[in-house]
Amino acid sequence: MNVSKYPTIGYLESLQPEFYKLVSKQTIIEVIASGHNWTEGPVWSPKEECLIYSDVPKNIAYKWTEQEGAKPFLNPSGYSDTI
Repeated sequence: MNVSKYPTIGYLESLQPEFYKLVSKQTIIEVIASGHNWTEGPVWSPKEECLIYSDVPKNIAYKWTEQEGAKPFLNPSGYSDTI
């Protein structure tokens, strides 16, 4: 049984059996941060042991760590609303 200190939501489902060679069927989806409008990313930085993702409409990139949670990392993050 998977136990999480974070709220969980939904489940993973794949129509491709190969997916389960990479991700366990028992994997749980944890909500590690909230209050965002629309997030993109994420990318894991093994060197810094952090997750980096952005909230595009807010124009902020966040850095998440197990110890500190989500904190602004780059503000503004570069979104200019122009092409």
